[in-house]
Amino acid sequence: MRGILRAWARARSSLWMVLFAALAIVLALVNSRYGPFMGSDSVVYLGAAENLVAGKGISWLGPEGDIRPLVIFAPLYPVVLAVFRALGLPTLAAGHYLSAVLFGLNVALVWLLVERLTRDRGLAALAALTVLFSRSFFFLHTGIVSEPLFFSLSLLGLAALWQGAEKPAAPWDLAAAVSLGLAALTRYAGILLIAGAALWLLAIARGKLDQRLGRATRFAALAAAPFLAWLVRNRSLGGSSTFRELSLAPPPARLLAEVLDVVTFWFLPERIPLILRGLMLGAFFAAGALLWLLLQRRGGERARHYSRALLLLLLLSAAYAIGLIAIRSIFVPRIDMNLRTLEPIHLLLLLLFYGLMGWALAPDGVRRRWPRRALGLLAVGLAAVYLMRGTIGALELQQDGLGFSSRAWRQSPLVNVVGLIPADRPIYSNEVEALFLLTGRTAYRLPFGCVGDDPLLEPQARADCRDPEYVEWVRRMRARLAEEQGVIALFDTIWEQPYAPQVPRLVEGLEVLSSQGDGMLYVADREQWPDSPHW
Repeated sequence: MRGILRAWARARSSLWMVLFAALAIVLALVNSRYGPFMGSDSVVYLGAAENLVAGKGISWLGPEGDIRPLVIFAPLYPVVLAVFRALGLPTLAAGHYLSAVLFGLNVALVWLLVERLTRDRGLAALAALTVLFSRSFFFLHTGIVSEPLFFSLSLLGLAALWQGAEKPAAPWDLAAAVSLGLAALTRYAGILLIAGAALWLLAIARGKLDQRLGRATRFAALAAAPFLAWLVRNRSLGGSSTFRELSLAPPPARLLAEVLDVVTFWFLPERIPLILRGLMLGAFFAAGALLWLLLQRRGGERARHYSRALLLLLLLSAAYAIGLIAIRSIFVPRIDMNLRTLEPIHLLLLLLFYGLMGWALAPDGVRRRWPRRALGLLAVGLAAVYLMRGTIGALELQQDGLGFSSRAWRQSPLVNVVGLIPADRPIYSNEVEALFLLTGRTAYRLPFGCVGDDPLLEPQARADCRDPEYVEWVRRMRARLAEEQGVIALFDTIWEQPYAPQVPRLVEGLEVLSSQGDGMLYVADREQWPDSPHW
């Protein structure tokens, strides 16, 4: 009878998990009903997939339409899109539906991981609900971006590492190495997770130091091998491993405030002053550390079980954070420490939180009644806050959209006019991604120079920039405008971009073909264009 009851409980838990996953897919599609979130990265991914299917290798369009080997981004996501394209599904639709399905998978993986760690289906449901309604997490799952696939592979690698700690290690080490290796081929930052996982294996593996070191080294070598092979390919074909150069520059003081703003945004309302948010979050982390130490002192098999798992989450978070700071300090272009960049840490911290709650609420955890109730309310409260904020964010998405799928871009007067330009006319623009995604037109970038290797540290370009490469770029653009009756589509967003001071010289001597509410069209000779009410 007990066996039947346990089987029924597992089946009921699995049913709820499937329902959560299905809800995630529905929410992702509903929240992107105007089209998937698309940014500048999306154009590169879609173009690389199309080029791969067309036999041009994993490549992208350079600033003037030239084919270049894909170096700046990892290859796996565009390869997956290319597979769907080869099967007959358009890459844009493939990316849209893939992100939605991966949202469901990732919510299910979070449920399974927390349930496996805590043996508490209630906490597993709360963790899945929190991730399901995390604003930053579901925003990313409504777009043509590589993060959803990266999260799936990282969570699968995490699950394999946990299994390897409790069962015969070799098969699970292999599974974890494959998963995290593929994650590094999806986003370069995945190599940091491999480093954190190797440190964890070194710390928890059985045997003498040389045996533990051998296991960690084998894992790291196997996981990093595809990543290193890709870097060698990049150096051979593109002249650079990751389109970055060495240039030491310690992080500026303002970076701390930027990172603190992102991290506190995950857990606390934005209306609270940043300093107060930082103090509140610091107190929360300190309380969590004290709770961990209190539970650790009691020892036992349960303490070892939780300690291994939570140490893994902590090491992965630390390796990712420290690695990002190091990469930002020694390579240009610098990494922007925004929500997208830091989201893996967010996911790991949520798993860490619910894992610690499971440990504290276990029968041999916190024994006093009122602290147990307070911790239970804290776990429920966090999920409730995410539910409320996520619902508001979802309603905003359904109303206005996001990125180039937003209402402002979809209703752009200048985009509509550009769609009427004959297909054989070259178009130069400061928003080539928007034109590609909204009109299907391949545009060329406006010439820019003297922006600096690191726009994050040098946000303002000089207006008098006229180095030889820039001058030649401008000459070629001017020649095409005159000989091929090309146009410049200059959106008002140019004034938010780092090369804005160069724009007056770029359009000097050109004539206005059309003036719209959000930008202007410039041509070399207005008389060569027939009159039209659309202009």
